[in-house]
Amino acid sequence: MKFPKVIQRAIAAETAKAMAAELARRTSAAPADTAGKGAKGPSRDELRVAMGLRIKSLWANHPMHASKSSASLRDWVKKSASAYESLFSQGGSLLAQEYSSEIIELLRPKTVLLRAGARKEVFTGKLNIGRLNGGATAEFVAEGKAPTINKIDTGAVILEGHKLMAIYEPSNDMLRNPSIDSAGMLSDDLLAAMALAADKAGFIGDGTGANPRGIVLQVKDSNKVPGVAITQANLNNVIRFIDTMEQKVKASNLELEGNSPFWTFSSAVESALKALRFENGGFIYRDQLESGKLNGKPVHITESLGDNYFFFGLASQLYFGLDNSTGDIILDMSQPHFAEDLTMVKAISKPDWKLRHNTAFAYSDNVALS
Repeated sequence: MKFPKVIQRAIAAETAKAMAAELARRTSAAPADTAGKGAKGPSRDELRVAMGLRIKSLWANHPMHASKSSASLRDWVKKSASAYESLFSQGGSLLAQEYSSEIIELLRPKTVLLRAGARKEVFTGKLNIGRLNGGATAEFVAEGKAPTINKIDTGAVILEGHKLMAIYEPSNDMLRNPSIDSAGMLSDDLLAAMALAADKAGFIGDGTGANPRGIVLQVKDSNKVPGVAITQANLNNVIRFIDTMEQKVKASNLELEGNSPFWTFSSAVESALKALRFENGGFIYRDQLESGKLNGKPVHITESLGDNYFFFGLASQLYFGLDNSTGDIILDMSQPHFAEDLTMVKAISKPDWKLRHNTAFAYSDNVALS
């Protein structure tokens, strides 16, 4: 179902006016890319505005609004057109608000894997990445003797999208507000929920049903390290535990330098490590952790995995795949709860995680704090 032509013409006219006013105040040329951001894609703020604009655009153009009365048409069209006013702006101001558009955000655990430096791969359908599982060997031989013939053992890392969905139902009162910021804040939360679910699956996804297989199911069995109690009385075992985690990855012939090594655990684990002291009273890990490092490697704190998990790994040896066959993120809208004046917004993405080498991470899932 499409808008009646009269409404389409009205929207076009009001949009043209808003855009003309905007262009009269500033040029349409984008500012110089002095920070080099152009090569890296949109910033978080730009993505936020774009997502907010998309949500408001979906709402304004949805067939359920096609029967607006002529008496309220002009006011409705102006509000719809205001969503397009920033088409040529570069992060500029929006229309003045009649009431606050601020939304206090929902606090969520921090995501880790992409921040730590996981490799991003965009594909359509499936992506097969060839891998050598075995290679040539060399040996000394006597004169006239032939060396052992070695066969090349090959395999593949296959990235395949796993459908991830998030849904929320904002009130139409919020979407009628001409501020893009209100929808932008909601899109932030929608994307944050999806990012958190994808990140958690990257670590501990169990591979059942539509879930991807996380790091814990991809690493070599011997790279799972028995946990310890992080207490002062168990100090020597804690030091040995941390060093063992790092040694497991080093022993696989993977270079730490240039592969984005990092640690991940909860804030409760961090606090327990900070409390550990040498016999002379000095803190062992506190100064490092205060600067965001452990054994000289970056630490990423998250609450999403609980207090029993402890990871060390090389982020550059992990693929984050995104099936782009239907776009990075699909946004859709419907109004199943019409009587309650709510609109359902749905987001869909298809991520996957795969290790390049099954020795690139070591982890424990039974760390204790007492």
